[in-house]
Amino acid sequence: MLIGGQLREMPVGDTIPADDLPTGDAPGLTRYVELASQADVVASTTPVNAAGMAFSVSAGATYLLDGLIRYNGPTISDVKIGFTGPAMASILWSANGMDASGTAMTTAGSLQTVGVTAIGAGNTIALGCSGGLVTVACPRGLFRPSAAGTLQLVWAQNSSNILASSLYPPSFLTLQRVA
Repeated sequence: MLIGGQLREMPVGDTIPADDLPTGDAPGLTRYVELASQADVVASTTPVNAAGMAFSVSAGATYLLDGLIRYNGPTISDVKIGFTGPAMASILWSANGMDASGTAMTTAGSLQTVGVTAIGAGNTIALGCSGGLVTVACPRGLFRPSAAGTLQLVWAQNSSNILASSLYPPSFLTLQRVA
């Protein structure tokens, strides 16, 4: 257990003094956010913020990102996800999810892993929709902001459609500061 900046062994049942608990954005701290309610996008390919799916970040820190995003929509529109954050941030992330070129979850080769190395609403990953079943994508990556700010999940339809595409709770993200 990391206590007061030092690695210490703790007997089972002992508690960590409140003054030694990591707070805010301290190295070693893992933070968690969860989508509170269903979010819908209709006829729009412009990425929007996923409400509550954001973290404040510190300049010069290194973070590990992980999560699970539950989504669905028409097979002809699919969805795209990405992240916005401080200018000049370095990011390497991917999302394991249904290939946007597939039409059903049973399509051979329908699972994809695509990597993105830039931050911003224009740097997204397209994910396929099943048209009826809620599907999941698992984004994960490494994030290094050069300035303090907010890391925010954004999403939209990949192709505009009058039928809604949706994100569902309990979609979540975790962000662990490692340096």
